[in-house]
Amino acid sequence: MTGIAAFGAGRIGTIHARNLHSHPDAVVRYIIDLDQQAAENLASICGARAVSAADALDDPAVSAVVIATST
Repeated sequence: MTGIAAFGAGRIGTIHARNLHSHPDAVVRYIIDLDQQAAENLASICGARAVSAADALDDPAVSAVVIATST
């Protein structure tokens, strides 16, 4: 099982997080976004937690990061 931290809860971040959430070998553990409400909304859809980048990257269960933030 791959633990994932997803950065970005906007349009493309939502698409990627939902796709990963539906994958049988992936677990979206964290959603990180400056817009806390957007992060919490997406986290609730994916069964994840909305946390800071430091908290997500400090978790040894996270073995992959998806960056879907604006340029």
